[in-house]
Amino acid sequence: MNNKHNNMGWPLTAFLLGITVFAFAVRFYHLDYASFWLDEIVSALMSHPKQSLNEVLAHSSGDVHPPLYQVLLYLWYHLFGYDDFAGRLLSVVIGTLLVPASFALGRVVFSQRVGIALAVIAASNNYLIYYSHEVRSYALLALLSMVSSTLFYALMLRLKRQQHTGLALFGYLLAGAALLNCHFFGFLVIACHALFYLYEMASRPEHLKRYLSVGLIIAATLLIASAHLLIKALTLEGTNFWIDEPSPWFFLLYFAMYFGGIFTPVFAGLIVLALFSLWRKGDHERLRIFLVLIIAPLLIAYIYSVLRTPLLTHRNGIIVVPIALLFAAYGLSLIKSNRWLASVLTLILLLQVVNFQVFGFYESGKQPWRQMSQFIKEEGDTIPLYTFNPAKRYDYYFDQFNVEQRPQQLNAKAIPELSVADFPDTFWLVNGHRLHHDERKALTEKLGYQVIEEFKGHKVLAQLCEIER
Repeated sequence: MNNKHNNMGWPLTAFLLGITVFAFAVRFYHLDYASFWLDEIVSALMSHPKQSLNEVLAHSSGDVHPPLYQVLLYLWYHLFGYDDFAGRLLSVVIGTLLVPASFALGRVVFSQRVGIALAVIAASNNYLIYYSHEVRSYALLALLSMVSSTLFYALMLRLKRQQHTGLALFGYLLAGAALLNCHFFGFLVIACHALFYLYEMASRPEHLKRYLSVGLIIAATLLIASAHLLIKALTLEGTNFWIDEPSPWFFLLYFAMYFGGIFTPVFAGLIVLALFSLWRKGDHERLRIFLVLIIAPLLIAYIYSVLRTPLLTHRNGIIVVPIALLFAAYGLSLIKSNRWLASVLTLILLLQVVNFQVFGFYESGKQPWRQMSQFIKEEGDTIPLYTFNPAKRYDYYFDQFNVEQRPQQLNAKAIPELSVADFPDTFWLVNGHRLHHDERKALTEKLGYQVIEEFKGHKVLAQLCEIER
């Protein structure tokens, strides 16, 4: 690379600082506007600061996801308090770090110009903003996928050029170990890195010894770092997950979400332009990056989901978003004029942010557990509560609003054995995430109660019921 075009002078430093501050502001806005939904509640309860760290690790061991995010959230709660704002602030910080990480990825794989374009796109990408608002591990998964892939490519360049690999190797081992302990899709990223590594090693038999020694160090270190997860994976074999089998059209559906809906044709066109340009140049190495880090992970996950256990969701597929945006950024960098490129990037930045605001993505898909809990508090929190859901999930907001009663969990199979004598004259029937329509209908027929007050929101329902004796 030409050093003249890759120096970190003050204009570039100012740009990176500015776009990073912008990304933070966009993610910080309306931070606790929407209530947590069920998965966020689960994360918050699992990392409750009143527990010990050992208890957090014990809870995580029973969950399908590795423990890194829950441990970070637990430590974060100790520093900033235990509420919606504090929990989401961690994701905001992680999501903001995606911007300088994007610049590094673009710069290492292509050029400084691509890094700048990628930083702008990542700062305003609707999908990345949305998951910077969730108390879940997806923003961290995207960040660690990006950082590990950047360091992996830097390592490959040093091996290719016969340069010292110490720092790049050390960084990759740290990022890779963190990625494996963040989310089970991290294994897919590392596996695809391994595919790329094996191809490069086979292509350079004259340096086989060096590739083998570095490869063995990577394999041994990451195996040790993930051994506990591999053991847990064996115990989860045959477990039934909630995930449905993906549609054969999942690729189109997912990328429509990743690119922000209406922007899909634009970003898809940029990627096609990028791939065509690389093909014309005979740049097979970067074409392999597209194949191995975008096509391969999604295809492997899809085949596994169809043939064995469904694991693929658009959220888990966030591992490919940074790489997809990287190629879109390269497509933009083909604009020769810096002035025109700056104008197009500014337009993309503004349009993506406006799109996020106009379509209300801040509360898209959220469930108003907070508002339901407040409604119960105001309408009568001394009245007994019943639910068909696990009762523990109500603790997060009931603790915040000091709701006196806690739900008693009903067994759907035991409804035929229930009688009016088992219930008070007035009671709450609450359900969240799953509304249990059939069970509620059966209970209504059994008890003959009337609903006198009701709170109904997206996948949450609280009914104040009265039995006429």
